[in-house]
Amino acid sequence: MLSKLLKYDFRALMPWYGVLGAVTLVLAVLNRIAMFSTFTNAESHPIAAVFSGMATTMLTVVFFLSLAALSLMAVYLPAWRFYQSCLGEEGYLTFTLPVTHGQLYASKMISSCVGMLAATVWGLGCVLLCYLGIPGLGEVWEMMLADMGATVPTGEMIATLILLVIALPVGAVQTFGTLFTSLMIGQMGSKHRIFRSVVAYFAIQTVLQTVMQGVMLVMQILMVRNIMIEVDPFSLYLPMLSVSLVFSLAVAIAGVIVPVRMMKKNLNPI
Repeated sequence: MLSKLLKYDFRALMPWYGVLGAVTLVLAVLNRIAMFSTFTNAESHPIAAVFSGMATTMLTVVFFLSLAALSLMAVYLPAWRFYQSCLGEEGYLTFTLPVTHGQLYASKMISSCVGMLAATVWGLGCVLLCYLGIPGLGEVWEMMLADMGATVPTGEMIATLILLVIALPVGAVQTFGTLFTSLMIGQMGSKHRIFRSVVAYFAIQTVLQTVMQGVMLVMQILMVRNIMIEVDPFSLYLPMLSVSLVFSLAVAIAGVIVPVRMMKKNLNPI
């Protein structure tokens, strides 16, 4: 039954991702063409290069706006679908299905996380398509690495990149676990449910951020001696990133267990 729930949830979400993803791809291609035209005509056709530069600037702004829209949609569209299908008018029908609360929540969580990860990968791919191979960007990247003191890949750099990749799905589960929990907290009241959900979300985020900032502050104090000596900067980032990942993993696990227990209570669907 979980597969049928996933099929329904994906069918409800993916068309929106498809439309905005296609728009982002088209803008990336147009932006790349405009940038290459600007660099190509810079010396031989300076007037054409000016107009190409203006077009590149406008396309760049629109392109990054589309990326921002894709990122926001990947977060708030699944949350809205969760509210409509579980806590809104569809909730009465949803909870009559022959599935467990765990299966219902798993379907929402899996489809939401897959959508967010797909949007993230798609967005990064569009950025690479837009800028990869553009003259001068390679030198900028080398200068950035040189400023960070890591001109060649090191073990710490590779480990950091691996942790960042792992952090993507963990962060997705944490994000939607927090959103879904907040929506269900608001739904437990009889009035002002959306307002209560918003307040619950910001309260949860405030607590999590406060705890995380406190942990990071303690780590920075303990590591302050290493900052004064010449070391690979990734050897400093790695412990903080590891602790942050462990914290996110704990929050993500809570974001799966707590909402399932809450779904078994009276959530007062509209």
